[in-house]
Amino acid sequence: MICPQTSWTVWIKYGSDYDCFASTLYLSAVKANAPEKVESELLDLVEASKRSPSFAQFMKDLTVPKVTRIKALTEICADAKLSDVTRNFLCVVATSTLPPVNEEGNMQIEPVAVLERKMVKRNNRVVVQWLVQWSRSFPEDATWIDYEEFLSKFPNFQP
Repeated sequence: MICPQTSWTVWIKYGSDYDCFASTLYLSAVKANAPEKVESELLDLVEASKRSPSFAQFMKDLTVPKVTRIKALTEICADAKLSDVTRNFLCVVATSTLPPVNEEGNMQIEPVAVLERKMVKRNNRVVVQWLVQWSRSFPEDATWIDYEEFLSKFPNFQP
């Protein structure tokens, strides 16, 4: 699965889950004197995955054995005449466990803990809010969310 973004710096914003890939890919592309080519190839792959749901699903499906994924990616890259840097990167990513992403390409987060609870007055009624720590974040990055909204999004969460 590739991160559907359009610049090197955006890749790095994903934090520890993506920065090692983004940094390594960028350095490899620069070393090969091909950062623009690699970026263009990745953008083309993103577009291809948008046009081909089966290709997109294949890239996300971790039940496909790694050997099968690598063989298929190697063939796809050869047919598309992609650079070695891009091919190697896709094979590494395809065999790695990355965090799940939603349809917009943003990491899906899950609640980890409820740090505080409070009641606020809104439109002459009391609303319960929780301060929630999310996966892949620090406690100081916790956010307040209305209890009812939280419950609708995460009905099985046990605080």
